[in-house]
Amino acid sequence: PKVLKRPALWANAMIRGPNPTAKRFLFFLARRPILLGIVGFGVVSLSLARLAAFPTAEQATPEAEALRIPRQIVFTAKQSLEESLEELAGPVRANVYHTLRLNRGFTLRWFSDLDCRRYIQEHYDAQLLAMFLAEVHGSFRGDLCRACVLAREGGFYLDLDVELKAGLAQLADGNTTFLTALSEDNSLLDAFLAAAPASAIMVETVEQIRKWYSGEVFHTDPLTSNTSLGPITLLRAVRTVMRQHCPKVDLQTSGGTIACGPHVLRMFSEKHINCSGWTDECPWSRRFASFDGVRLGIFTRGTLPKIVAWARFA
Repeated sequence: PKVLKRPALWANAMIRGPNPTAKRFLFFLARRPILLGIVGFGVVSLSLARLAAFPTAEQATPEAEALRIPRQIVFTAKQSLEESLEELAGPVRANVYHTLRLNRGFTLRWFSDLDCRRYIQEHYDAQLLAMFLAEVHGSFRGDLCRACVLAREGGFYLDLDVELKAGLAQLADGNTTFLTALSEDNSLLDAFLAAAPASAIMVETVEQIRKWYSGEVFHTDPLTSNTSLGPITLLRAVRTVMRQHCPKVDLQTSGGTIACGPHVLRMFSEKHINCSGWTDECPWSRRFASFDGVRLGIFTRGTLPKIVAWARFA
């Protein structure tokens, strides 16, 4: 029904690139709502069919190397998977498919607001549920939900607009218990995150979220200019665990792998990509983009950084 009410906007959302033939075809459809509705229904049906081929928890195939981080991808969104496929802009939907294609053998977990509410209600207490229900910012609800899921089950979490260059299994090894990136503002990139089940860092993140909402802590941190719930509570959780198990290690200057008592952290860095030459980290779609955010990459740490993802798709 929403497609039929706003056909021209739907057509605009589906246009990618300067292909004039595609544009003429889509605007032809936009002037014919019934035909557009049929085509739109077909697109959504095909999308669901493609995702149906993605393994469930029972069907996921084992890989050669065992990981301590479960091979599941966690996404959060306001709506259900079916509704999101209809509502998401074409480029966002394409990026989701790109992520799934790179990570065959992983289980897909899609949490809508309703799914998150039910999950917190089932596995956590009334206080945390009340905090979730009272939050009006969708991104903060996602932060809370993601932390709760990863604290119990573990897995890999990505924001829907993070574009991977490498498969997730290549980012961790059999010893890794936690994975994220240090962002440009010295907080942690909660859009790119993974943890083993019952990770002390993610359990502490949930506790830091409680303190945030109960007013026990400031909503700012002296080490970063970031003021968002997810990055700050995650940063504080990592610092808390490191003070307990590896107090002499500096998170900001350490290498890519941090051995910290029973924990093995795999750290990446977010920074601007190099567009001074023609490299794989700066393809033409990023070099000439008007939005500077697409020129933020996620790199391995060390003397020869290698790009593994971009903070935004392009």
